[in-house]
Amino acid sequence: MLSFTEQLKELIHDVETMGGSPVQNISPPLELMLKLKGYVIKVLRQQPEPLSRNVEGFLLEEFNEGFFEEGIRVCLIHLGEMGITNPEEVSHILHKVIDRRVEMMLGKGDERHQSTLHANKISIYEAIVNSVEYIWDDYGSEPTILYNFAKQRFLIVWDYQINRWQTTGLGRFLLELKPLQVISFLLTIDLIFTTSNRDFRHMSAQALKSLIESNEKKFYQMPHLHVETLKRLGVLRSQSRDWEYDLTPLGKVVIKAVLSEENPMKEVIKALVENEEQGIHFEGSDKELDLLRKQVTSKTIYQGNRISIENAITLYTKRSYTDAARVFFPSIEAVANQMLSIAGEKPTDYKTFPGLVRKLTRLEELKLIPSDLSNAIDIAYSRNKVLHGEYEPLEQEYAYPLCVAGIIYLRRILNEFEKIKAKVGCE
Repeated sequence: MLSFTEQLKELIHDVETMGGSPVQNISPPLELMLKLKGYVIKVLRQQPEPLSRNVEGFLLEEFNEGFFEEGIRVCLIHLGEMGITNPEEVSHILHKVIDRRVEMMLGKGDERHQSTLHANKISIYEAIVNSVEYIWDDYGSEPTILYNFAKQRFLIVWDYQINRWQTTGLGRFLLELKPLQVISFLLTIDLIFTTSNRDFRHMSAQALKSLIESNEKKFYQMPHLHVETLKRLGVLRSQSRDWEYDLTPLGKVVIKAVLSEENPMKEVIKALVENEEQGIHFEGSDKELDLLRKQVTSKTIYQGNRISIENAITLYTKRSYTDAARVFFPSIEAVANQMLSIAGEKPTDYKTFPGLVRKLTRLEELKLIPSDLSNAIDIAYSRNKVLHGEYEPLEQEYAYPLCVAGIIYLRRILNEFEKIKAKVGCE
């Protein structure tokens, strides 16, 4: 468990400082993909009919779900890592691997596998083909699996302008988390990014919920990639029989926390993703805090609110994250009140503005803040019990991501406040 999260941190740090490995961005050329798909159909047409129904499932999954393209991609990366880049040699190896995969799918590969297994000697060509076949079946080498995992969860992205990997705000924030927090963070990213229960890349809430509700130890319904991810994160552990797993004690705790309505990781993930969409790059919580300190010096912020924010910053630096979050979010409302006042509204009129929701909505209507900021702050503030003092988390670390989200939201609304100030000529 911990080794995978630490390897992920090392990868993100390498991308942040050195740009990562360019080989991991290799993609199969369209012409090559079309030729290889055509070759699969040609081989299948040469088989005596009727064929096994496995062929139907193979074509649907491999071609329609994109597994064929992904298999070729990870094979090209593996060959590139070995320095094998000659197009003719690469094509020959891939055709041989495809032959073997078709044989296995048709139930003809067992005899060959047994004879190879007991052979005392092997040619370098056979060794290379075997390694490529293994890489395809295993969804890539360990470095490729890490890169795929990080890319699919928007921790890193490929920058086509400078031809190197770049770390995103989500990736930088992950570097600040403790190992157990990382697991909750990654699973929460899946919940936010998933498209459906059939999403092969990101786990849905229903998939995670089934793990703690089912008494079964077999997970035939769960995509193999999800099972492998949960094993790497230490949520599942293998039993002696194939496809039998136990949910670890740690796994139960983490999944319940991730599925909780008050899961604070949701807020910071959404804040970081929305920042990226707005072209705002999160460079770490310390940097965000330094920028907030500079913003707070503005004379146009009411003194009472300025003092409150300064107190929240002090609490944050002392790691009193719960108390700091309870100040950061009300400070957002105080800034919203100032913005409404400048726009000619009366934020103290309770009938017109019964709470933060209506205030943010009105600011959005006046085009003084973007809709994503309005919705994000409202959701975070209205549903999280920590902010309303309904209970005290057992550990301050629980409130840490919510606190960072509060800093991000506060900085963004202060940026919008600066724009209003410039328009009306406030000093």
